[in-house]
Amino acid sequence: MPTPRRRIGRFVMTVAIVVLGAACGNRDLAVSTTLSTSTTSTTVVSPTTEPPTTTTTTTVAIGSLLTSPPSAPHIQVGLNDVTLILSLAGDLIGHVQPPLVGPEFYQSRQTRLTEEASAFVDVPEGCQVEAVLEAVSTWRVVCRQLTDNPDPTIGILSADGTVEVIGRIPPGPAGSMTLGRWGDMFDRGDEVLLTQFSGECEVPHAMFIVDGVARHVSGEGVWDDAPVPNSFAYGWLPDDRALVWTWHEAGCGSSDPEPGLYAYDIDGTRELLYPVRDFPIWGRIMQQG
Repeated sequence: MPTPRRRIGRFVMTVAIVVLGAACGNRDLAVSTTLSTSTTSTTVVSPTTEPPTTTTTTTVAIGSLLTSPPSAPHIQVGLNDVTLILSLAGDLIGHVQPPLVGPEFYQSRQTRLTEEASAFVDVPEGCQVEAVLEAVSTWRVVCRQLTDNPDPTIGILSADGTVEVIGRIPPGPAGSMTLGRWGDMFDRGDEVLLTQFSGECEVPHAMFIVDGVARHVSGEGVWDDAPVPNSFAYGWLPDDRALVWTWHEAGCGSSDPEPGLYAYDIDGTRELLYPVRDFPIWGRIMQQG
């Protein structure tokens, strides 16, 4: 099973600055002013543009360079070339560079755990081991389908080969079929699970399993028509809220107009902890350094 303030100066790394060019031959003057640690305003003055065009673009505040992550509990967010270090409240502490090694990718982890468990139990066809609950006794498995259930399920595999289903994608409209697979999974300790699901077109969605049924962390049902932002589950915060990153630029699925790291209650209410538009490669909660 995955086990998973002080501010030390500021430094702003610009992710993208959009400069609007005018007609060929015009000499535009671009003036860039840092307004805060999260936005940069770029004003382009052109002889042929009236009034001047202003665009606001996103930057990522990475803070001071740290020699190592803190020993106190914190959040790590792996970007392309740095690892952000945040407090559990979402305050920026700094960054580590070169970036830290992130957690094992769920597909390789499930493959490895399934091979290891196969020495002790027959893992049902279509299922993979997601976590070892008790050594040589019980395993949590994720299944694309079981014989009596065409929808993706989560179950407890016992040493005798039986599977008790503890979570599922609810059945859809008549004739529909759920395509996808389960990814990372986080147990809160009270039969509520935070899970990652990759659906059709590899659309990522963080979901809660409550009373055995999956629903989006935002509160919508799996088959509701309301658009749900693409999202990634990173674990449980100490206050029993889920740490989730929502995406701002979705090729498939829906985008979040206010992307970033959020703390989600199981009723779907959320609090923005830290705005991050850049694509995190991974994220995790560290209970200790």
